[in-house]
Amino acid sequence: MHTPNKFKHFSGIFLVLILLVAFSGFTPAAQPEMGSFIVKGSDIDTVAALITAYGGRVTSELGVISSLGAELPLVAVTSMRTEADVFAITPNASVKMTGKGESNNPTPASDYPDLVGADLVWEDGLQVKGSLSRWLTPG
Repeated sequence: MHTPNKFKHFSGIFLVLILLVAFSGFTPAAQPEMGSFIVKGSDIDTVAALITAYGGRVTSELGVISSLGAELPLVAVTSMRTEADVFAITPNASVKMTGKGESNNPTPASDYPDLVGADLVWEDGLQVKGSLSRWLTPG
């Protein structure tokens, strides 16, 4: 006989709790502002773990310079720079060629052909294209 009164009582309490939560000013935490960086450190795996620990994410592996591309919370960068396994954190930004050199060529000059000896082969008239060139020239 007291069941309808108990139901009204519990539903009233439940409604009050819902209203308290709804109007308590509860808002989800704002996401931190992120930035794009190049992170160089002791080794790739350790740096990747640190990036994740500081709330970031790895965006690319830059093996040529033993670094990782990462998106990091801007508020975490200063603290992350103090880590012993982090050697440098550099903003990732576009690079624009400002001059075209003496030849007015839009492609920047490179010492790579000299480094691998390709310039000497080219002087002898041998020009190779495609996968064979990758087999003949190191790298």
